[in-house]
Amino acid sequence: MGINITWESLVALPVLDDTTISSLREIMGEDFDDLLQTFISDAEVRMEALRQAVSSCDADALRKAAHSFKGSSVNVGARRLSEVCRMLEDTLVQGQEPESHEFLAVLTRECEQVVEAIHHLQV
Repeated sequence: MGINITWESLVALPVLDDTTISSLREIMGEDFDDLLQTFISDAEVRMEALRQAVSSCDADALRKAAHSFKGSSVNVGARRLSEVCRMLEDTLVQGQEPESHEFLAVLTRECEQVVEAIHHLQV
């Protein structure tokens, strides 16, 4: 069961979790930057899948895309991005109609912030 996080409490979460980043850096060694670049490339594909699901009003595709992006985000320590994906997925699993365009706007913003934070890590 996930923690119940509201829109307002998302701001308290880090864009990237320092503990996760430190662990990944230690585990991945020289491959750390490659892992982050892979995440960035993958995030572009996942965001496109989310946009297509929203534009075609395909709730099942949206749920699957949110679930998948949630997992990859949490793996690189992108806590806020992962939580927004979880919130969207939970809403869809409960059979509720989410404010898809609002979720998409927040996901876009969060994804951009994660990519920017990753670029700062690689400097």
